[in-house]
Amino acid sequence: MDTVYEQKNQRLPRVLCISLDSNLAKGTDGRLGDSTRRVMALQSVCDSIHIVMRSFHSAIQRESRLGDRCFLYPTNSRGRVGFMADAVKLGSEIMRRTPIDVVYTQDPFSSGVVGYVLGRVFEKPVVFSFAGDMIDNPYWRRESPRNRFMNAVGKWLIKRGAGFRVCSASEREKLTAMGVSQERIHEIGWLTDFTRFASARGEDVRARLLVDRFDRLLLFVGRLVKQKNVHNLISAMKIISESWNTALLLVIGQGRELADLEERVRRLGLEQKVVFLGAIEHQQLPEYFAACDVFILPSLYEGNAIVVLEAAAAGRPSVSTDVSGASDAIIDGTTGFIVERDNPAQLAGTTLELLRDPVKAAEMGRAARSHLLAKYSEESILKGYHRMFLQASETNGHH
Repeated sequence: MDTVYEQKNQRLPRVLCISLDSNLAKGTDGRLGDSTRRVMALQSVCDSIHIVMRSFHSAIQRESRLGDRCFLYPTNSRGRVGFMADAVKLGSEIMRRTPIDVVYTQDPFSSGVVGYVLGRVFEKPVVFSFAGDMIDNPYWRRESPRNRFMNAVGKWLIKRGAGFRVCSASEREKLTAMGVSQERIHEIGWLTDFTRFASARGEDVRARLLVDRFDRLLLFVGRLVKQKNVHNLISAMKIISESWNTALLLVIGQGRELADLEERVRRLGLEQKVVFLGAIEHQQLPEYFAACDVFILPSLYEGNAIVVLEAAAAGRPSVSTDVSGASDAIIDGTTGFIVERDNPAQLAGTTLELLRDPVKAAEMGRAARSHLLAKYSEESILKGYHRMFLQASETNGHH
């Protein structure tokens, strides 16, 4: 991604990032995925970026370079607990030999613990990314004892952050309700190359999947885990198929819920109406978004709703549950619809409304693309990061 904004005659911060995204490793062999493009774009607003990346079996064994001012350090840890210890050790080595102004973490949980420790030891400010609605979310807390423990950890860390990056108004409101002052909260969107989605064509995908049996294509893209609540989508698809027998649901992604989802499809007699495609390369995703009539996100909670933005870039309306980022990505009733969580009847009814009125669906898709382009300017996003890092660095330590 070529950046459109370069800082001139302004101080550029030196940032240490604690990342949980092992996809960054792909950038070292020339495969520029979305994660790599994002951090490379950030180079234009930083003097240097040093990324400690959680990895368990990475092909990268030591420091590598992602760009002129971007360096990657995989932890190659044995597990989650091991990652935190390894990341503190790696981060300490970096901070002893390299001047760092700000520590930036991917979340206020495991990476946040690492950032907090480094900030305390080296007396540097820590900025937490708060991109999601996990804190105090009953669905997330019920999933596991670990989540309940991390919920408490996150709330404790939030009181100690010098700054926070959020992606939506709902996240800002949650932090404000927890006592975080407005000036420490920075609402910054996602750095994503939406042009690939805007220019994609889906005719070949439609011809291959719909053949002569179907005339509408519904799409889900994401991990097949409890969080995404694809079971709810399958239940909604049963209702949809009873009213619109020529709709096909395409599920792209993989995860531990796959076998249960396939069994649910069989029990509901939807084997011919639901296709599990598995994981595909990110470079191929745009043509699937362009091929669909409606994109559906049935999640119980979200770290982000970036797939809804990708659907918008492709000019397609979305039906999403009311999760973090949905109300920012979707103008309800204009660019798509926002529905209740875990309500298959409402999800089905809203989707059917779009299937029955393709003219309205197309109008919503065009409006979604216009909304996206107006709201998610790369220049304004990069300015937001620069402002956030500089403001935090001026606190000279923890809040």
